[in-house]
Amino acid sequence: MNKQDDISTEILRIYSSLQRKKEETAETNEKAHSVRSQLNRLRELGGVPFEIFQEIRAKCLEIYYSIKNLSGESILNISDDELLEKLNTLRLYAGIPFNLKFADEFKSKPGFVTTSIFLNEIMFNDGVRRERDQAEFIANSPNPWEVFNDRTGVGYEDLVKKEYECANLKSGDKIVFLGSGPAPITLILFWKLFGVKSVGIEIDSETADISRKLINSLGLNEHINIITGDHFSKTVVEECDHLIIASDAEPKVEIFNQLAETLPKGKTLSYRLVEPKNDNQTTFATIVLNKEQEFILHPSFKQYHYEPPSENVLNTIIFIRKE
Repeated sequence: MNKQDDISTEILRIYSSLQRKKEETAETNEKAHSVRSQLNRLRELGGVPFEIFQEIRAKCLEIYYSIKNLSGESILNISDDELLEKLNTLRLYAGIPFNLKFADEFKSKPGFVTTSIFLNEIMFNDGVRRERDQAEFIANSPNPWEVFNDRTGVGYEDLVKKEYECANLKSGDKIVFLGSGPAPITLILFWKLFGVKSVGIEIDSETADISRKLINSLGLNEHINIITGDHFSKTVVEECDHLIIASDAEPKVEIFNQLAETLPKGKTLSYRLVEPKNDNQTTFATIVLNKEQEFILHPSFKQYHYEPPSENVLNTIIFIRKE
């Protein structure tokens, strides 16, 4: 057996292992670390070959066609085990890396734009659903901090550490997170690791309520405030030493145009993007979720640091300053 055969065998072994992972329902640090390690190893090996890419594409599209008529509300409140299994399978397959040239073949298919838009909505709502479930599970547990620590992987901590360092923050500062979601792990870790206070701004009132419940269960009401609002909220301007914009906060152009009008000169911001970890590879999730990645930044802002994805951090982070 030559080296290429060894690589092919290892790729097949990892792919089979990842397929088994979708049967595990518990979201623990151990499972997250295992999946992340296997995906990173696939990247090191060059991603899955074209035959597996075709299999993944076919399975993703099969799931898509079977659930595309589900409303966002239906996905957020889903309880059917069969549908949950489909969503979990879609999420797993969408994260498996493959060669970037395969993506061109996928994008050239008729109906790609429409399919990607609907897949974006499905995966976004499924992500919110999973975050809501996680927030509720932690908040309702006998020991919320113990469960939080068990479910928060090193990737989140590394992400927060990068933002803390590159934004030149210090203990006692306050950040505002636009699009903080139901489980504001970023804000919790900023306080836990560095003593940085925060305000989370969430446009959906139900999501904001779930977030407040989680913050209350952890005893962090004095340090983290969750408000219902958007980029027009006065809090964005008045209460932050640094502003963070979530990767799925939209519409990006409108958000930055508004901030250009209201933020004072010298204010720093960072925004997260979903980008490939490797220039030669991508994933279905990256293709589908990067709907607004390529936008023209308002000329009032100047980039001062670019932080690419790393082994544990999925997002690219762009740091900018109001000129």
